[in-house]
Amino acid sequence: CLNIGASAQQKVNDTAVAAFQKHLNAEFKDPEKSPLPEKELKSFRSLDFFPAAPQFRVEAEFVRTPNEVPFEMPTTTDRKPVYVKYGEVYFELQGKEYKLNVYQSQDLSRKEEYKDYLFLPFTDLTNGETSYSG
Repeated sequence: CLNIGASAQQKVNDTAVAAFQKHLNAEFKDPEKSPLPEKELKSFRSLDFFPAAPQFRVEAEFVRTPNEVPFEMPTTTDRKPVYVKYGEVYFELQGKEYKLNVYQSQDLSRKEEYKDYLFLPFTDLTNGETSYSG
């Protein structure tokens, strides 16, 4: 078991966050992987990220919910992707207990490279203000 101090652990976390952001920006810049239309791709430089906030990092308990029924998930467009509730995560944040549902896209689950992808939607007080409203 490796035991490192809190400041060293924070450096590890910061490095992981920076690496993830770099990877995400690379995907957005790649014409083969980017979700951006060609017009926007030409001017894309980087996604905007909030600074990492370690006080919002949580460990959660995952509970699988088998035998769920697939459903059409409403989106901010006319698109209605089919998802199934895959499970629930339970955690505590700032002294309050929370539960979030985890979903799996039925379309993506049929593709080898995405078969293990899950969707964990949530909102916070920044929705529609400084972050995506959907």
